[in-house]
Amino acid sequence: MEKSSIPFNSSAAAPEKSLNQQWQSFQKESISQLRADTCIVVPCYNEADRLVLDPYKQFFKQEASQGIVFLFVDDGSTDETEKILSSWKELFPEKCSMFRLKKNSGKAEAVRQGVLMALQNPDFCRIGYWDADLSTPLEDIVSFREILRTHPELLLLMGNRNKRLGCAVERSMMRHYTGRLAATLISLKLNLPVYDTQCGAKLFCRELVEKVFRTPFKTSWLFDAELLMRLSRSDGRDFVLNHVWEVPVSMWKDRSGSKMKFIQGGVQLLHFLML
Repeated sequence: MEKSSIPFNSSAAAPEKSLNQQWQSFQKESISQLRADTCIVVPCYNEADRLVLDPYKQFFKQEASQGIVFLFVDDGSTDETEKILSSWKELFPEKCSMFRLKKNSGKAEAVRQGVLMALQNPDFCRIGYWDADLSTPLEDIVSFREILRTHPELLLLMGNRNKRLGCAVERSMMRHYTGRLAATLISLKLNLPVYDTQCGAKLFCRELVEKVFRTPFKTSWLFDAELLMRLSRSDGRDFVLNHVWEVPVSMWKDRSGSKMKFIQGGVQLLHFLML
């Protein structure tokens, strides 16, 4: 397993004891049986209408995808999400696994639980998360992994949805401008030149995962920004500047069916700015 030589402030809190009890019912053995160096957590809540198998099937056929597996987290869905994910696990037992949270806990906690589950497999030296609607294509995982492989000083890659020539970024005008306002406020709060904390495409080196996901997040929608805040406060601004990169995604498409509403987003942004 690849290791990073980057030193850390090791003051991370221990995981809650209750998680150990939860994991007993989440079939830890299915995680330990996956042989890969990279695990991508995909949080899902009532995604039955947006989950599509074909992109995954095509991705699994690509030689470049070898060593990449998926852990789907059903965040207490009330539709057919669990049934769909269970069938995918049966079809591709070497490529994906899944577990279900007993109740809906929000994206931040669903991702956190999935990441903590992934840590049960010591072979995963890179752990990330990806949006279930595949707004960012799966192929970008390959390029993210290659960057981490070739730049050992990096600990976190964050997808960046900057619209530019040669990249198809499609989003509504309203979402674009409200997103830019939120991103500017977040950047000022963090005192970091970050352009896009909210892209649902992230890939971490294992050592960083073990540090920043141990305790629950205070926000659900803005937990990505809270990650950077945790890291900056524990290890310093320069540490983030030296070990975190934003990487332009190859494409991004605004999908319908988002669970985050405008007013909810505004409330959570105010909450974050007060942290």
